[in-house]
Amino acid sequence: MNKFNYNHGLRKWIIFSTTVLLLLVLIFVTNQNRYVMNIGGNAIGTITSPVTRAVYVTTSKVGEVFQSVFGTRQLRKEHAQLVAENRQLQERVNIMENVISREDFLKDEYKLMQERKRKYTAANISAKEPGNLFVHFTLDKGSKDSVNVGDTVVQGTLNEENAVAEGLVGTVIEVGLNWSKVASILDENNNVSFIVNRNQETGVIQGMRDGKLYGFMYNKEGDIRTGDSIYSSGLGGIYPRDIYIGKVAEVLEDENSLLKNVKIESPIDFNKLYRVLIIDNGVNQNEE
Repeated sequence: MNKFNYNHGLRKWIIFSTTVLLLLVLIFVTNQNRYVMNIGGNAIGTITSPVTRAVYVTTSKVGEVFQSVFGTRQLRKEHAQLVAENRQLQERVNIMENVISREDFLKDEYKLMQERKRKYTAANISAKEPGNLFVHFTLDKGSKDSVNVGDTVVQGTLNEENAVAEGLVGTVIEVGLNWSKVASILDENNNVSFIVNRNQETGVIQGMRDGKLYGFMYNKEGDIRTGDSIYSSGLGGIYPRDIYIGKVAEVLEDENSLLKNVKIESPIDFNKLYRVLIIDNGVNQNEE
């Protein structure tokens, strides 16, 4: 019995001792692994730290640059709204400046339509042939507006007496339902017969050179002077009589020529036409 108890106690002591020893070994091994892991982690951290830092700095800088250039979504939205508002304001300013610049012309046109006993149709220019000068162009009025081939095209202007007058522009040469084509007095094939208001001497205009209408007198000895006022003569049946053409800017005498050439300054700006009046020549002929 005693021997059994002794063996049993010895076995328990051995088990206890073995357990303690195993725990000590486990603690030692764990500490050693932790040290090794710390060394490995430090080594990896040492190697990757510069790369990680470079990536972080780069992405941060890129983010700052992107935000500074493009802004946040809210800033971009506000910027777009400001751009749109500025565009609208600029358009309004342009419209106001355009109206102001045309004020005198619109006044002359209105007075002309009120004072003259003619049937006028106001029309805007919708197209023109290539080039700076309005030699041939298209209007936004046609047969449905009672426009006919042969109708005279004018613009409200001031004559030599500073009175509102019809400034000669051209004649209608083709008509559609809602459009018409015009050949201006600059067309060399559209010769305009004129008279000198001072003495009724006659001549013909053949086009434009150096910003001036040019032509010649039928009579080389005809009396024409710088400053004389020129009107349509009505000869040839293309234009009615007494449509204002302009003032004589220069008389060119040439002993070797059989003609007396003249340059005439027109009140019409043939570089900037945009609106004209169409005279119904049928009504004119009935009245005259």
